[in-house]
Amino acid sequence: MDRLEIIDLVKPAAIETMQNRRILASILIAESIMISDSKREILYNNPLDLRSVKTDRLFVFKSIEECFECFVEMGIIANGYKNVLGNYTYKSVAKSLRLGDKINTIIEIIEAYQLDKIDMKVLNDMYNGKRTIIEIDSTPFIDLY
Repeated sequence: MDRLEIIDLVKPAAIETMQNRRILASILIAESIMISDSKREILYNNPLDLRSVKTDRLFVFKSIEECFECFVEMGIIANGYKNVLGNYTYKSVAKSLRLGDKINTIIEIIEAYQLDKIDMKVLNDMYNGKRTIIEIDSTPFIDLY
């Protein structure tokens, strides 16, 4: 698989995860590209190569959406960034992930394929173009009266 095929395959799942779990689609897509690049294929609907800690066996998922949900649930997002939307850029999110030296590669992939434009389109669609990124970030999740 080339990178464009990987993008086409995982993009719908990344967009759905962004809408449901508020994680930037660009990060999920770039991580999938980076991991699948070396293998040239995606096994078991698992583009993130998620494995069991005990057995090191590759997880088998029913869908790529399920894989991305597992990625969020496993706590891969560090420092409480579980609802990443708002004025966080893909660069700041990548730095918040427990990716170590892969951060620069993730950022390069996002920039090379303009994956951040997917994030902006999803945000625009979610909020009908009525809010800026900063306004989205500053809106409280719970209103107390």
